[in-house]
Amino acid sequence: MWIEKFPWLTYSKIFDGAFCLPCVLFGCNFPSECSLVERLFRKPFDRWNDASRYFQKHAFGKNNNKSVCRNKGLHEKTAEVLFSLSSIWSSKTESIDITSQKIVQSQVSKNRQLLQPIIETIILCGRLGLSLRGHRDDSEFHPENSESFNHTVGNFIELLHFRVKAGDKVLKDHLKYRQQNASYISKTSQNQLIRCCGEVITDTIIGEIKNSKYFSIIADEASDSSNKEQLLLVIRFVDSKFNIREEFISFLHCTNGVTGQGLFDILLKSISDFSLDIMNCRGQSYDGAGAMVGHTKGLSSRILIQNEKATFVHCYSHRLNLVICGSCNVQYVKNLLAYVKEVSYFFNLSPTRQQKLEEHIECTVPIAVKKKLKDVCRTRWVEKVNVLDTFQELFIPLVSCLEEMSLNANKSFNHSTASSASSLLKLITGFDFIVAMCITRNVFDLTLPITRMLQSKSYDIYDGLNLIRALKDVVISLRKIVDQHHKMCYEQALKIAQSNNVAEAKPRTSFISKNRDNTPSESISDYFKLVITIPLLDHLSVELDTRFDDTTLKCYKALVLVPTKMISVVQCSHDTSWKDSIISFSDLYATDLPNPLALSGELDLWEAFWLNFEGDVPSNISETLKAINFYVLKT
Repeated sequence: MWIEKFPWLTYSKIFDGAFCLPCVLFGCNFPSECSLVERLFRKPFDRWNDASRYFQKHAFGKNNNKSVCRNKGLHEKTAEVLFSLSSIWSSKTESIDITSQKIVQSQVSKNRQLLQPIIETIILCGRLGLSLRGHRDDSEFHPENSESFNHTVGNFIELLHFRVKAGDKVLKDHLKYRQQNASYISKTSQNQLIRCCGEVITDTIIGEIKNSKYFSIIADEASDSSNKEQLLLVIRFVDSKFNIREEFISFLHCTNGVTGQGLFDILLKSISDFSLDIMNCRGQSYDGAGAMVGHTKGLSSRILIQNEKATFVHCYSHRLNLVICGSCNVQYVKNLLAYVKEVSYFFNLSPTRQQKLEEHIECTVPIAVKKKLKDVCRTRWVEKVNVLDTFQELFIPLVSCLEEMSLNANKSFNHSTASSASSLLKLITGFDFIVAMCITRNVFDLTLPITRMLQSKSYDIYDGLNLIRALKDVVISLRKIVDQHHKMCYEQALKIAQSNNVAEAKPRTSFISKNRDNTPSESISDYFKLVITIPLLDHLSVELDTRFDDTTLKCYKALVLVPTKMISVVQCSHDTSWKDSIISFSDLYATDLPNPLALSGELDLWEAFWLNFEGDVPSNISETLKAINFYVLKT
C-alpha cells in the first residue's frame, strides 16, 4: 500500500529500513535543503507505526496542501530531477544540458522578479533622499501576519511592507516563504544593491562623457561626519543633445592627505579608473584653497603641467565672496559684523527672546515682513549683506526690545539674560556702530544683484562679466564722489540715531595711536569718512581688481560667439576685432579643431548668418550649442 501511495519509497535489507530513492541519489546536490532531512535520506526509516504520516510530511513538507505556494523542499527538488532523467531515458523530453539550461534561466527569471520590487524600493529611497535604515535594522518580516516584526524599523522595511499591503503578491510570497539565507533585504544585501545601482548610474554617465570626449573637472574638498577628508568630484560636459550637464561622479577618500600632490594623485587615479583621459580635460574649477590653486604645487598647477589645455577657472561666486571677505578688514566693519552676530545669536537661540522681539516688531513696525534676524553665515560672506539689511530694518524694535529686557521690570527674564541684553544694547546704540552699519550696508548692497545672479542655475557668464565690470566702474565712481556718497550714508545714520535718542559723537582718541583710529578730522562726519567710507571703498576696489583681473577673464573671450553678444559687438563698434580675439584664443586649442585654417572663413559665415537671421537668436551658451548646425534652425 505504501509503495502505491509513495512510489519513490525503496527498502534496504541491509539497514532494515526505508529510503527515499530520489533524495538518496540527488540530495547532496541541494546542500541548503539536505541539512534539514535525516530519515529516508541519510538514515533509514524504521518507525513503522508512524510511517504514513512521516512519508506524507516528507513528500509535501509541513503543508499537506500541494496548492500552497512555498519554497520547494528536498524531496520535491530531487523528484523533479529523477523525473527529468526518466523522461530523457525514455526519450520523452529534451537532453539534460538543455533542461539544465532552462532550469537555470527559469531560476534567473524568478530571482529577477523577486529583486525587482526590492531594487525599486531602494531607488525610490534614493530619489527622495530617504535613509534606508536607522542606527540598527535587525527587523524581519513576520511570516504569519505579513507585518514588520518591529515597528521601529527603517524606511526600507516599511516601504516593502507597504508594497505587500498594496497587493504585491510576488514580494509577499518571497518575504513569507523565503529561504533564511536568500531574503535580499538584510543590511548587507541593501548595501550591495545600493552599490550596484551606483555602478549602473556611474557607468551610464561615464559612457555619455566618453561620447562627448571633452570634459571639465569640478572638485571640492571637505570632511565628512566621520572626520575623514573627502574630495567631491563632478564632471561637466556637453551631451549628445547639446545640453550642458554637471554630473556628480564620486566621493574620493584623500588617503594621501590634502596637499596639492596628494589631491593630484587621487584625482588622476580616479580619472584613470573611470577610463577617462586627462588629456581630454579642457577645464578645472576649485575653491581658493592653496592646495587647490597654488601657482607651483597646487592641484590646478600640477594638472596644467600634464595638460596645458585644462584651463583653471575659479568660481566667480566664490571670488566675489572673497572680495567681500577682504573688504571687511576695516576695523569698524569687523566690529560691526561681530556685534551683529552676537545680537542674532542672542535672539535666535531662545524662543522666549524671539517671541519678545516679534512683539516689539508688531508694535513699532507693524508693516514689517521680516520677523526674525538672520543667522550670520561663517563662510558665505555674501550672506552677511542680507543680514545687515534685515538688521537695519529691525533696528528700532531691536533697541526697544533690548531696553525692556535689560531693565527687566517685570522680572520676566533671568539675571544672565538681562545682563547680556544690557551689554548688547550698549554696543548697538553707539553712534560709531550706527554709522558703520549704514555705510557698510550701502556699499555691500552694490554686490547683492551680482551675488544672486552668480548663484542662479541659469545665469549667463557673459552677462556676469559685464556686471562685474560695471561693479568695478561703480566703485571707482563712488570713490571719486566719496563726499556725496558719505553724506548720504551719514544722513541715514543721523536719522536712525535721532529715532533712538543716540547723540552724534566721535569715539575717544588717545595720545599714542596703537589700536585706535586717531585720524585727524575737522568734523565727526569727516572722521567717519576717513576711517570707514574711504578705506572700505578702497579695499573693495583693490579686491575686485585682484580677484577679477584681465588674466582671469581671458578664457571667456570665446563667449562673444554667442549670437546676441556678437551682434551687439558688431552693431555697436562696427569692426571685426572680435574675430581676431577668437582666432588668438583658439591657438591653444588648434589641435582640437577639425580644420584650424578654415576658422576665419567659418567666423565670417557665422557673422553673416546671424546678422541676416530672422527669428529668435540664441542668447546663451546652451542655446548656441543647440544651434551649431545651421540646418537645425527654424528659418
